[in-house]
Amino acid sequence: LLEGASAAGWAAFEARGLPRLPADVPVWRGEPLEGQSIAVVMEQGLGDLFVVRTAGHVVDTTVLRSIEYRVQVLGAPLVVVLGHDSCGAVGAAVEALRTGVMPSGFVRAVVDRVIPSIVSLGRPSAEDADGAAGAPRGTLAPSAAELGQEHVGVTVRMLQSYSALLRDGVESGRLAVVGAEYTLAEGRVRLVDVAGSVD
Repeated sequence: LLEGASAAGWAAFEARGLPRLPADVPVWRGEPLEGQSIAVVMEQGLGDLFVVRTAGHVVDTTVLRSIEYRVQVLGAPLVVVLGHDSCGAVGAAVEALRTGVMPSGFVRAVVDRVIPSIVSLGRPSAEDADGAAGAPRGTLAPSAAELGQEHVGVTVRMLQSYSALLRDGVESGRLAVVGAEYTLAEGRVRLVDVAGSVD
């Protein structure tokens, strides 16, 4: 990744060349950190990445301003939308679509922003909230994993539609906006969507 071979780096993502950690060192698998934070990913050190983290990678004006600052002022050539499997925001949106019951408080604001990304794929079945097969006979409801991947792709496209700066950067070849999904159990990242050149 440091050499600019982003496509190859994503395909082969793993902790290459890093020493094995002792068994008593805690391992983070994406669960809530309860007041802690981690900013070391993709073989990068502290400060190497400019991270804007939101539940369900929802986009608002604060997120856009932060990303545009990094691209325009600091010259970032790559924006990555990194989702993960078992995303709670996508799961809550699936549950809201399945039951018709919206969550309360600020969780509803996140779900409101995720639903448009996934609603066009079809209504999830009752069993799909768990990611299991079991769509009603005669339908092909997408799985929770497919809905999560679609949400990543929609977010990549949304960033470009909301921001002329990002769209112009992609069109001119100065910027790539990449959507990827991290698989928690495997520790692997897979490309979902690419806008611009990552080679």
